[in-house]
Amino acid sequence: KAPATEVVKVSPTSLYFNAEGGTQYLSINIPNTWVITENLDWISLNMNNGDGNSIVSVTATANEGNTRSGIIKVRDVVSGIEYDVYVTQIGTTSTRSFTINPNHIDVPKEGGTYTVTVNYEGRNGDYVSLSGSGLTWTDLKWEGDTATLTVTVGANTTTQMRDLVLTFTTAIGNFDLTMKQYPSTENVALEKPIINFGDGGGEDTSPFESNVPWIATVSDTWITVNPTEGEEGYYSLRIVTDPNPSIEPRTGYVWIDSKGTGERLATITVNQDGLVEVITVNPSTITFDANGGTATFTINSNTSWNILLME
Repeated sequence: KAPATEVVKVSPTSLYFNAEGGTQYLSINIPNTWVITENLDWISLNMNNGDGNSIVSVTATANEGNTRSGIIKVRDVVSGIEYDVYVTQIGTTSTRSFTINPNHIDVPKEGGTYTVTVNYEGRNGDYVSLSGSGLTWTDLKWEGDTATLTVTVGANTTTQMRDLVLTFTTAIGNFDLTMKQYPSTENVALEKPIINFGDGGGEDTSPFESNVPWIATVSDTWITVNPTEGEEGYYSLRIVTDPNPSIEPRTGYVWIDSKGTGERLATITVNQDGLVEVITVNPSTITFDANGGTATFTINSNTSWNILLME
C-alpha cells in the first residue's frame, strides 16, 4: 500500500465476497505499464496487465466450503513496486467465521489512521476483545455481524521497521490485523559501492544492509543481479556482467530502492574494461623481384586502422 502522503495507486486494498460470489472492481491509478499476478483458482480477472489508469473486474465463484482468502499483487513495471489487494470469501459451510478487512496495512513513517471492518458470521452477541501495543483503536461498532473501528498508528521515530499487531479475541479463536511501519530514515549501507570487471565479464558480490524492504534494478541489459528484492536485513547482492564486445570501456549502475516508498537508497557503480586493441597482418613481410608485381595480405582487427606507405 502506498504511503498516506502519496496518491493511492490501487484501491480498494481489500475485497470481501459472500458465499454466492460475484464481481467487484479495482481502480488502478498507475500512469505506466502494470501487471497483475495471483494464484487463486476461485477468482478471475477481466485483464491482468495494462498501460495507464484502468478499472479491473474481479469475479469470485460460489464457495460451498469454508472461508478462503488470498492476495492479488499489482506491480508497477517501471518502478517495480508491488501493491497487495487482500481477497476474502466466506463459504456456505462457514457457519461461524471471523474476517478482518484489511487484515494487513503498510504504514508510512508519519503514521496514520485507518478504518477496519470485521465480519463475525454467527456472532450471536459474542463479545470481542482487542489487544495490541504501539497503536490505538476505537470501540467496535456492531451492526449485526459486522463492525467497524479506526486504528491509529503514531510516527515511527526509530531507524528500524516496526511490526505491529492488533489481536481480536473471539469465542472461536484469535485473529490478527498485522501492520508494518517504515522507519524515520530509510537507509542502505553498501560495503562495495564500486565494482570493476574485465572485458570478459564475470560475477562479483556487493554486500549491504537495509533497514527497509527493497528492490534492485539495473541501468543496462549487460548487467544482471540476484536477488532483485528482499525485506529488511543483511544481503549479498550477486552482480553478473556479459563480455564487452567493444574496445570502449563502459559503466552501468545497480539501483537499490525502497519497496514501499520508491525512494532511491543506494547506487552501485559497475565499471567494465573494453577489449584490448588487436591488429594482426598476414603475411607480415612481402618481397618483390625486380619486375614488381601484386601481392595481397590479410588484416584482422577489432579496431579501426589505416595504412601508411613508407620508403
